[in-house]
Amino acid sequence: METKQQKQHGEVIYFSTINPLESWKKMGLEQFAEPTLQDPTDFENEESKRAYLVFKRDFGREKQASRDLISIDPNKGSIFIWSLLKEISKRSPRPKLSSKKFLFKDDLFKRICKKVDELLPDVEFSKKDFEDITIYLENRKLVTTSVDGIRATQHFARRFHVRYEKWLVFG
Repeated sequence: METKQQKQHGEVIYFSTINPLESWKKMGLEQFAEPTLQDPTDFENEESKRAYLVFKRDFGREKQASRDLISIDPNKGSIFIWSLLKEISKRSPRPKLSSKKFLFKDDLFKRICKKVDELLPDVEFSKKDFEDITIYLENRKLVTTSVDGIRATQHFARRFHVRYEKWLVFG
């Protein structure tokens, strides 16, 4: 028999069933290379050709400035997400994903390193990896940070729910 809350929220997924190496892809955080376009070979006149070259130069600068210059290993990103969820679960009085839990970066970093050693013994997770992933997630408004801490946002909780098509329950 379904409870009132289950009817209201739909299906649930338990944290223990989440694969620590799949969450980056599952949440749609992969980085894809941009397709390259071939330059036109024919122009109506010399002025059109010059205009195109100026546009291409300006567009390339703008694109370079706005593009993420960080390349993130999906396995490291997945373990970061899994560890973030694990730390939230430890500090949550209720067994649900919340954006109100402030986590210390040092605690999260230690948990990530431990999980990377366990799952990917030949891979090293550095402070730079931690900073790169944090910046990447912060640019997407999925986490907020302070000097010592990090917090998942409501956007993170919503994205998790939409991508997994289930509500996360710790326990």
